[in-house]
Formats: sequence, structure tokens, C-alpha cells
Amino acid sequence: MVQRGRIDGAVPEMSAVSKAAREHQYKTAMERYFWYKDAGICPRCLANSEPGKVYCKGCYDKMYRKAAERDPTGEKKNQLARERRAWRKANGICTDCGKSRTVEGKVRCRRCEAKARDSRIKYNIHQRTLKEGRQWEP
Repeated sequence: MVQRGRIDGAVPEMSAVSKAAREHQYKTAMERYFWYKDAGICPRCLANSEPGKVYCKGCYDKMYRKAAERDPTGEKKNQLARERRAWRKANGICTDCGKSRTVEGKVRCRRCEAKARDSRIKYNIHQRTLKEGRQWEP
């Protein structure tokens, strides 16, 4: 089954060309940012920046407004996650990955259940070694 550019849930490896292109793009963007910053130009809108600051007054105002609009507690995001989990549980879909059908009497698919079990085992071993005062070695 093909889904969002994936074949059977596998994520395709990124080619060396695209990695190199991404690194080059990041490098040039950072060079451009520092050039604008050193020249006293706002990197966002290319206007003159405030003395001793990176951005201009207008961009600072926009950033402060955007920061004020954010949900600092993440309550909206948490509510959406709760609703998504409830919907998946009601429809018999794995609550972790949302791809597979659940195992009878459980809320996860076989693969996610195995991953959770392995994680629990690893955590319990870690806690036991800490309790005994030994060094944790994964």
C-alpha cells in the first residue's frame, strides 16, 4: 500500500545528493543571516535593524505578538491528542501509530505492543540497576 510517499510504511532513505543539497542550503542561509546581522540589516524583512539588535522594530513586534498567541501550556495540543486517541480506540485502530488494527482486548497493534513491552523491560532494568547502585549499561 502506498501512503504519503511511503511504501508499506517504510520511510525511504534520503539520497546523498539531497543531504548535500540540504547542508549547502543550511550553510548559505546561515552565512546570509550572519552577513545581514553584521551589516545591521534585519534578516527577515531586509530593513535597517534596531541599533544593537538583530531584527527591526516591526519584526520584533510580529515575533512578540506571535509568541503571545501561542499556547504556553500546550493544552490545545493535548486536547487534540486526547480526542485522536479516543477516536482511534473507539474505531479499533492502534492508539500509538494509527495504522494497524489492534490486538483483541488491547489498544495497540502487535508491533507497537512489542515496542512498548521492550521499552518497559528496558526501563525496569534501568530502575533496578539504579536502585542497586550499579552503573546503567544499555
